[in-house]
Amino acid sequence: MASLAIRGVGKAFGAAAVLRGIDFDIADGEFVALVGPSGCGKSTLLRMIAGLDQVTEGEVLIDGSRVNEKPSKDRDVAMVFQNYALYPHMTVRENMGFALEMRGDPAAERRRRIDEAAEILRLEPLLDRLPRQMSGGQQQRVAMGRAIVRKPKVFLFDEPLSNLDAKLRVAMRAEIRELHRRLKTTTIYVTHDQIEAMTMADRLVVMRGGVVEQIGTPLEVFDRPANTFVATFIGSPEMNLIAGRLETEGGRRLFRSKSGEQLAMGDAANGIPDGPVQLGVRPDHLDIAEDGLAATVDAVEPTGLETMIVTRFEGQPLVAQQHGRVRLVAGDTVRLQPRPSELHFFDFDSGRRIERASSNAVA
Repeated sequence: MASLAIRGVGKAFGAAAVLRGIDFDIADGEFVALVGPSGCGKSTLLRMIAGLDQVTEGEVLIDGSRVNEKPSKDRDVAMVFQNYALYPHMTVRENMGFALEMRGDPAAERRRRIDEAAEILRLEPLLDRLPRQMSGGQQQRVAMGRAIVRKPKVFLFDEPLSNLDAKLRVAMRAEIRELHRRLKTTTIYVTHDQIEAMTMADRLVVMRGGVVEQIGTPLEVFDRPANTFVATFIGSPEMNLIAGRLETEGGRRLFRSKSGEQLAMGDAANGIPDGPVQLGVRPDHLDIAEDGLAATVDAVEPTGLETMIVTRFEGQPLVAQQHGRVRLVAGDTVRLQPRPSELHFFDFDSGRRIERASSNAVA
């Protein structure tokens, strides 16, 4: 196992900068997810940690030692790719043991490590099969087994579940998390799927456009997003954002939308000055009520235990997630009332989070 430090790392391809000023630490044995939309630079960062791409500026340190100039084979990391990258003419046993054979490990040691990894991943019945004789999930377990047998300091996963169907992805998430629990190897996991990141990682590094937007535990990032990008990226369905103004009338705090709709704030906006804001509310904190924002129903999506009500307010979608069944149809008008204690406030121009006076934390 090992700690990892990323210090002011940047990457440019010619004049195009794809990563800028990336800076964070990963503790020994920690599971960290790099999460963000496609093209944000997370896979490029992972490849630089692995030594597959060169660092343009900054440092990558493993256990305190700079590895920028070290070739990939000397960094003691193992990478699991999206496309499995198995040798098609080799059996499972041969695929798993190939790297050990190349570095000259004795045959008996190779067999022991392969059998140990096969037991962990339930691959014993498949050891003599070729990749084409296995399902996608089985091939992904083989790719993980090939990484395990090397006993690296750091595991690197590059969107390993993207090619699997939804049901298998859920099962494989649990397997990878259990694998980490058993081996306690420092793990960096790249994904654009925020559900994967939320359910698997100890901490998230949320990226956009080559920079880090926020770092924190999954619940810290969910409960206190640093800006409107994080607010709408982390959480499914995403947070609703409503543009308007905070105002004070007769000692009462109000939120007034662009069309003049009003919401009483009570103590929810304590410490936040009057002026333009973006009001954030998660769909499950938006209730159907007798008063509130008048929205037009676009669609009603029952999922069994819950119903998603997709509405339109001031030309923008506004989604309410209700428990149980709801008798509404497209075209109905519904009043939606946010729960004051669950509101988020963001600067209208920058999109950065504005903390309420009741919070002792700093965004």
